[in-house]
This record gives sequence, structure tokens and C-alpha cells, in this order.
Amino acid sequence: MSQRPDLLIASNDVKVPIEFQCSTIPIPLLEKRTQGYQKVGMTPIWILHTPQKFTNIPRA
Repeated sequence: MSQRPDLLIASNDVKVPIEFQCSTIPIPLLEKRTQGYQKVGMTPIWILHTPQKFTNIPRA
């Protein structure tokens, strides 16, 4: 698998990829990425949209 999550939680034999998706993403691409994780035995958690409190943080 060439994709990697923003955060990977690993405990014992369980790995949970977490994806922070702040920009819009086509549903077919989200499904394709989810299937990529599922092929290697992981079920991702998708966090969609940037919370309002983080939208005004200055960027470097």
C-alpha cells in the first residue's frame, strides 16, 4: 500500500489509520482510499472538514 494515514494508532495487533480531510475530496477517491486500508486489514477513521476554531490560525 503506497498511501499512509495522517495518524496511525497501533495497539497490540490492531492498527487504526486516521485521516484528517480538510479539503473537499470526491467520494470515489475517499472510497478508493478506504478500500486500500481495508485490503491490508485496517478500517480507517475519516475526520472531515476543518473545525471553525482552526480556520483563522496563521499559516507559516
